[in-house]
Amino acid sequence: MKFDQCGLPKSVALEMFKPFVIAKLLDREIAPNIRMAKEMIEEQEDIIWDLLEEVIKNKPVLLNRAPTLHKYSVQAFYPKLVEGEAIRIHPLVCKAFNADFDGDQMAVHILLTEEARNEAEREMMSSKNIINISNGQILASPAKDMLLGFYLMTDLYESKKPKIYSSAADAIRAYERDVVIDINEEILVRIKGEDIKTSVGRVIFNTILPEDYHFVNERVNNKTVNTIIDDIKNTKPMEVVVELLDNMKLLGFKYATDLGFSFAMEDCNLDFNLDSELKKMEEKDEQLQENYLQGLMTKTEKINISTTMWDDFANELADEAWTKLDKHNSVYEMVESGANGGKIQARQVLTIKGVVRDSRGNWVPMPIKSNYRDGLGAFEYFVAANGGRKGIADRSLKTSSSGYLTRKLVEVAHDVIIREDDCGYEGEGMIMSRSDDRRISYTDRLFGRTLAKDVEIDGKVIAQKNESITKAIAKLIDESKVEEVFVRSPMLCTSPLGLCKKCYGLNLENGMEVEMGKAVGVIAAQSIGEPGTQMTMQTFHKGGVAKVDITQGLPRIEELFEARTPKAEADISSLTGKAHVDIAEDESATITIVGEKKLPRYYVISKAKKVIVEDGAELKAGQLMFIDVDEVEKQAPFDGKVTIDSGILTLEGRAKAEEVVTVLPGITVLIQDGDSVKAGQQLTEGSIDPKKLADTADILTAQKYILDGVQKVFNEQGVPIDDLHIEIILRQMARLGKVVDSGDTDYLVGSLVNRFLAEAKNSLVSDQGKNKALVIPRMLGIKTSSLNTESFLSAVSFQEQVRVLTSNAILGKTDFLRGMKENVIIGRLIPAGESAAVPDIRNLEELNF
Repeated sequence: MKFDQCGLPKSVALEMFKPFVIAKLLDREIAPNIRMAKEMIEEQEDIIWDLLEEVIKNKPVLLNRAPTLHKYSVQAFYPKLVEGEAIRIHPLVCKAFNADFDGDQMAVHILLTEEARNEAEREMMSSKNIINISNGQILASPAKDMLLGFYLMTDLYESKKPKIYSSAADAIRAYERDVVIDINEEILVRIKGEDIKTSVGRVIFNTILPEDYHFVNERVNNKTVNTIIDDIKNTKPMEVVVELLDNMKLLGFKYATDLGFSFAMEDCNLDFNLDSELKKMEEKDEQLQENYLQGLMTKTEKINISTTMWDDFANELADEAWTKLDKHNSVYEMVESGANGGKIQARQVLTIKGVVRDSRGNWVPMPIKSNYRDGLGAFEYFVAANGGRKGIADRSLKTSSSGYLTRKLVEVAHDVIIREDDCGYEGEGMIMSRSDDRRISYTDRLFGRTLAKDVEIDGKVIAQKNESITKAIAKLIDESKVEEVFVRSPMLCTSPLGLCKKCYGLNLENGMEVEMGKAVGVIAAQSIGEPGTQMTMQTFHKGGVAKVDITQGLPRIEELFEARTPKAEADISSLTGKAHVDIAEDESATITIVGEKKLPRYYVISKAKKVIVEDGAELKAGQLMFIDVDEVEKQAPFDGKVTIDSGILTLEGRAKAEEVVTVLPGITVLIQDGDSVKAGQQLTEGSIDPKKLADTADILTAQKYILDGVQKVFNEQGVPIDDLHIEIILRQMARLGKVVDSGDTDYLVGSLVNRFLAEAKNSLVSDQGKNKALVIPRMLGIKTSSLNTESFLSAVSFQEQVRVLTSNAILGKTDFLRGMKENVIIGRLIPAGESAAVPDIRNLEELNF
């Protein structure tokens, strides 16, 4: 079966395409009327199957596997009629559907209109969806038996006198005719003008690779396969990649079957003296207990030291066992090929299970000293079962939490659609640093972004501002050891509606310019929500007097996206200056920061009687600025610089200040006495409140903190996600601003408004010589942001229906139907694709005042 095909059981296909078959029977006058046609179908006459074959030819159907977590859960295939009662799909599309063959159910949908069929063939065929848009990596890479087949066929047994062949074809022919006895036997063969020592298996493997690809002369495992696919994906058209994947599937399965593979208890036997090693560890454990009883350490310290000691011991044992395993041992081959399992599972079978966690996520102080090969003791079994139960309970609990998170993410971002080519952003951009902790390589992170500043290497500009970073440029930047690159980001896009192409960057699926009308908000929500279902629900408790709860996994992601005040809130500095740390005997601490505080003050001077100062003036404290409408003289409260813009006077200055932070015993202070600190810098362990950080530093710093925090959780779970998707959600979290002064606009003071629309409205107001509104950006959680969206239809379909309807009715709000949901609700086509382009985005109806 080819990549784009699915097998439909004849009975299912006949039932689904029945109206089309009836139409054919009537058209060809085989049946005189509909009743007779139906009878012929029920009796399943021979001609029915011929007509059914005709009807389904080149007509794709959609297959969907629930839960539909991302766009790859619905894909299009050309149906093929098969016997039996099961739907058949290509093994490589299973990963996208998260499907396996243990009774999973799928839904089949018929495409009725020509437009729907064209769209499915253009966008939804499985061969068009082999790259995951959430990280740009291959979604359909070979796995399980296929990898095992490659690993077994590309092994090499050295020979003292290898047979010599003049070409790859000769070597394969000799193997097929049993001249070469073993597929792994070393031979000498001439390939591309070079004599290469290799095996027939490796020669056969190379036949499926493109002609101009180098000869792969190594034992092939999952890493090798992914490198090959990645190289070919970057240099060849997608059709070549699809053909390669198809051939890999056939070859992998063929040789996994032909060469055979078994796995038995004997494969887990090791010449390994565990008893003496365990005795040494038990003696160390007894010494710890002795120290505890003598009062030399607390119970928490004892448990922490003991669990760390046993965990390290188990890992050392595993490494030693791994080196002692024969390279042709079944366990070794299974793990090394990437087909199944890992070193942690192998450790539990070969050496000892080690320390486990209980149902609360705490370490159990009793290590399990047996392994699964020998079997666990009764007491050990009960200790181990505790964590197992947690896993099962978590699974049902977290599915609903993860689904709700995805729903909130879609709700907040569904109206983020590519609406214009360039918003004209002129700032310095966002820093992408090599030191950022990510699962994706620096090259892959840079790929597709638009530069906000030129990139220079040794005084030579290698990439210019507003240029998209291609694979070649990204590689050059990485190899030239450039540590920081300034890029445009969705968080900084000034487009009043949706996003512009430049701030989004290239489409990660195909490396081309992102299309107008691409629903990048929904894609971002899916990219975060789908791996969210793999997250663990964990809160680790850290010992100590003040007990800091470090929230991890899905709850941590939710905490960040909701911009909640964390349980274990860290202290941050509100000043820039020098810190003095004083630690008391009870381990509590006092941090005193002496420095300067940034003080922006805003004054509305549109109605002032007389303005004394000019734009750009440097003022001293007490100097007269203006006389207001009530004849009151306004003086500068501190030294600073004046900015006057459309009826608003801003005085930016710094005032000397002192801040004292008291730290409870047991909480670690992260700075040293005498350190210089910046406003917004973290002072103690724990998690920062993003809202406080936004107020103390700025919105972008808070957004960057959330971005790093979310990525940290995904990293720990081994999930690669491109920053771009998280940035889109962060844009929406900081979308709203509070109106401090309405100027000559129709905004209400104190209300929350879309600050991107407000900026566009302000520029129109300014052009007419009127006064701008003053809007201060706010950092809000995704739920609050969703409920304050411009579309009341979208908000009312989410939560708090009564409150949303009444507040919007009081304000007499108009819904301009810009997002996805509101259009679906009233039965219009969604604003995606070419129809989403707004011809004159700076003259939107929303901007009228």
